[in-house]
Amino acid sequence: MRMSLQTVCVRVSRSYRAENDMPSALERVATVIVAVSIFAGCAPAASPSPSPIAHPSPAGSTPDPSAASIASATPLPSQPAAADAGPLGWVKAGEVKAGRIDSLLAMDGGYLGWEATGDEGYPVARYSPDGLTWTHADLAKEVTPCPGWTARPDGEVSAGATNGNAVVLVGLEYAPGAATCGTWQAAAWVTTDGTSWKRAPGFGAAVDGNAWSEDVWATQSGWEAAVKSPNTITMWRSADGLTWTPGAVVAKGDFGLGAHASAADGTRLLVVYDNSAESSRLLLSKDGQHWDAIDGPPLAQSGISRILAPDGDAQPWIVVTTEDDAGKSTIWTSSDLKQWKSAPFPMPTVESIAHTTYGLLAFGADPCRDTGGPCVTDPSQYFLSTDGMTWTPLDAAVDAVAFVESGAGVIGIANAKPGGDTQSTWRLEPYSADEAVLFSGLRSDARFACAARRTDLPAHAIAGVECSPEVKGIDRIGVYLFSSQKDALETYFARLSDAGVKPRSGSCPERAGEGAYMPGDSEADVAPYRNGCFVNEFGNANYRFTAPGAPVYVGILGTGKDLAALHKWAWLDNQDVPGSPTVWRDARP
Repeated sequence: MRMSLQTVCVRVSRSYRAENDMPSALERVATVIVAVSIFAGCAPAASPSPSPIAHPSPAGSTPDPSAASIASATPLPSQPAAADAGPLGWVKAGEVKAGRIDSLLAMDGGYLGWEATGDEGYPVARYSPDGLTWTHADLAKEVTPCPGWTARPDGEVSAGATNGNAVVLVGLEYAPGAATCGTWQAAAWVTTDGTSWKRAPGFGAAVDGNAWSEDVWATQSGWEAAVKSPNTITMWRSADGLTWTPGAVVAKGDFGLGAHASAADGTRLLVVYDNSAESSRLLLSKDGQHWDAIDGPPLAQSGISRILAPDGDAQPWIVVTTEDDAGKSTIWTSSDLKQWKSAPFPMPTVESIAHTTYGLLAFGADPCRDTGGPCVTDPSQYFLSTDGMTWTPLDAAVDAVAFVESGAGVIGIANAKPGGDTQSTWRLEPYSADEAVLFSGLRSDARFACAARRTDLPAHAIAGVECSPEVKGIDRIGVYLFSSQKDALETYFARLSDAGVKPRSGSCPERAGEGAYMPGDSEADVAPYRNGCFVNEFGNANYRFTAPGAPVYVGILGTGKDLAALHKWAWLDNQDVPGSPTVWRDARP
């Protein structure tokens, strides 16, 4: 079994769910990465401090300002991307109820998720064999470390790794025998089935202060964890994740831990950051005992934020450097860790990156920066690459920041809905033939943040694709395919009737109304190509139409009350008389 493991750490804000006026419900992307850990890992004692952009929902919901630290491993070995895979989209798989998964790892064909803090600060692990159903396991118990202190969990999780058959999580716990109450030592948890856990005896206790582990990875002989204590970073080793022994000291002084990865041949890379000198070092080891600084990508102007080990013999190492002030990231590749190629990444930061069946999958974001003004960011987006140099954007985006590939495919976990603790799970896969028809017919400016919809479709619909274009005044668009024009018209008329709009009431888009946009309509002979509009109970404009050339019904939801704006966008650049909406047209020959 080929291994390729990494632990990454990002901080994200939560997304919101837009008002579900159409017979659909697309999770609109509103993910903002606020603080990127360029050199150091996520410190267990620190809490993320996001500054999300507030996108008002028509239903009155507001973004959840909570944040999460994500540590994920590269998926198990995968095959090269199929040349004729077709467009990819996220498909709703299910939900995780009564909890929040911050991180995902692949294990034994299933998916291991964990919450760094869980309910009231208590870490929780969850396992799913298929990305649909999830178990629950508590990782800590209540303890009062010092007299007069409030009760709290006796351990916290900061990182995790998988070797494909087992998962090890590391973090900290209160050392019961410490001379000073409330002192931390390193902690570890192990599972081989995803449901039952064993906790290792605490290790790495420091003589003069706290100690904790914030990095872990799998090796050919077991596991290694980096333990940070005052002025020292020490590598600890374990064959089973339960019994740990100290190894090499990789840094002494005021150092922090950064990105790392371990390859199948035993090569390890680790970034340590010298806080005093404000510089970083890229360390290499073949055995975990001897660590040497190597010349990697230029670090003078940027820091290493991600490292991805090869997923096959012919694949290179991938290193991501981020220049936060300049707002750009660079992808570096090397087969020998001596000679490096580089190419710019399309987004300012790379928040997640993993090998998948479809190639390299990366999640890019534009984080808020301290500019002295409002936080204006570009939308987050997913990208695919075969070599790490050239990246193709996916016209598919939900809020699956944590994703990994295992037995049931590429599964992503969305952020919890505002005011709740239920998370959606998504599967990345090619569109069906019918979904590809819908997707290919969308105009380019509408083809953003798209996802196939396979549940709760409008009545009689056989396929659906929904998108959230980054167009002023447009919230989202849903395109639905039917077996016949009769079915499409029936659903179209039913939706307008629900909104109180009668057939042939005219006046759209000046006001709510309905009518044919091509001649030949009569009571006896209903024209098939029609449009209607209304403002819903939440004050949002709606424009609906049936498209020529295919039994397709389209619904557009606006962000305000402007019916004319939706109509204008739907008919943008129409050159025909009388013509038809251009936002969707059958692209088949």
